Amino acid sequence: MRVFIAALLLAGVATPAAAEEWYYVSDGDEGIVFADADSVQQAGEAVTVLGFFGSAEPLDVKYQPPVVIWYWITQFEFLCESGQYRTTRTDSYNEFHVLEYSTDHREAWAAVPAESLIHGMRQFACDGVRFSVAGNPFDFTDEIFFGSEE
Repeated sequence: MRVFIAALLLAGVATPAAAEEWYYVSDGDEGIVFADADSVQQAGEAVTVLGFFGSAEPLDVKYQPPVVIWYWITQFEFLCESGQYRTTRTDSYNEFHVLEYSTDHREAWAAVPAESLIHGMRQFACDGVRFSVAGNPFDFTDEIFFGSEE
């Protein structure tokens, strides 16, 4: 019975992105980025949004203890008028979509780099730019990089 309950809990942790409304934002050599439309909120001067980053290769992340990370879901804050951003939370996932590590942080505000993946997130959060609905970004990323399992 304990194994069954543990499996159910892991299944819930493994697919946190399934219920949200994720949109494709951009891609590049580093990976592919999605944003959750349901997470966009105004909080004072800042606009918050959840972003998803998926990679075709393990990300070089130094955690203690070391873990192999393939995906991140990060909460961003944007100061739309001044073009600044910071991250406030990151959940890191392994290749099986299982949460490995979470961190709350408040990075210093920084300028949004032009023509960057962050710039796409800023347009999504601040300007309402929407491209295609992606569904579950874990599955979408896996299909793009690794093909379908059928």
